[in-house]
Amino acid sequence: MPTSTPNLVASNEQRDFFVWVNPQTFLIRANVTATGQFSSAELIDPDESLPFVRNDKFGGLVTPFLQNVTHNYGVEFNLEMTRRREFPRYPCRLMAVYLLDDKAAARKYADRHPEHVGNRVLQKVKTVGGYTYSMHDSGWIDYLRIPHFWRPERVEAVCRDYWTGRQVRQYKLTSFGKPWTAEPLVEVLYDGTVEFYDRSFVTVPPSIGTARVMPVDQGIFEDDLRTIDLGAGHASGAETLCGRVIAALKSQGPLSESVGAGYVEWNWLPALQQAGAWPLASPRQCFLNGTPTRLLDPDTVLKQKTVEFVGQGARMSPVKCVISAGGSHRNHRLPLYNAANAATAPWRWPRRAGRTRSV
Repeated sequence: MPTSTPNLVASNEQRDFFVWVNPQTFLIRANVTATGQFSSAELIDPDESLPFVRNDKFGGLVTPFLQNVTHNYGVEFNLEMTRRREFPRYPCRLMAVYLLDDKAAARKYADRHPEHVGNRVLQKVKTVGGYTYSMHDSGWIDYLRIPHFWRPERVEAVCRDYWTGRQVRQYKLTSFGKPWTAEPLVEVLYDGTVEFYDRSFVTVPPSIGTARVMPVDQGIFEDDLRTIDLGAGHASGAETLCGRVIAALKSQGPLSESVGAGYVEWNWLPALQQAGAWPLASPRQCFLNGTPTRLLDPDTVLKQKTVEFVGQGARMSPVKCVISAGGSHRNHRLPLYNAANAATAPWRWPRRAGRTRSV
């Protein structure tokens, strides 16, 4: 049988809730795929629920960046400290699963917080086994997150109003000298396990199943963009959005797995034609930024192909190179020489203790 206070319920009777979930989040995908369930977090020590604690020795002015980074956590810190002192039976906000009581509340939350809902999908869940949950007006969280300059006792009073389940509209609140209020929007802090009625939402995220085109940076200029067609995609496929983009880039030319041994010779940079020497760090960077093509793994390709460049140069004279004794391109200052300058290129490079040799 359920036991409860006005906004706290402990029970094992099954009931339904709604939740906004991001199907791309690893924890969601892993849990829903494996068990179809999601649970609140458990602590080894219930009294140690704060991952970061306040530094009372800190003083002075703060930058806008520091304010943005720490402010919302400061709100959670104050709420958790109030819960520990006065409401220890209530679920911890930092460990609970956030649910909504019905579909109307879920839609209302999406209207009020579109930036948080984003690409999340609404799912219906049911409770599993025993659980505890508390219900609170989330308007207090919106109010606390406004960067007011409050006395500590005022912050504590607002946190207490949140935990007791009072509604924002019951008070005449102000923010920077102006009246502030919010319509009730109840959030549920759930301690326990919920099970999804439908697991299929994690199979293929909506952005993968429907995306057909995507802008891709060619990497030469800031505004050098082109649109690629990703194809229709299949809801039953196991492909990811990243995999579809890579496959499309390979098929349409901007991306390659590898290049032939003569590719550098054919695509020698015009600025280096007269000198005829191309330091190995430069072609590596070119293969990273897409000039003239982009490689998935330029380091591996250059390690393999540099030896082929040199081998061809020794036999057919298109390229001649000084490389490290291990046959790799670990010394990026060493240059490649094109065919026009192969005859006059130095056969030996200044070396240290026999670490380099000429080819």
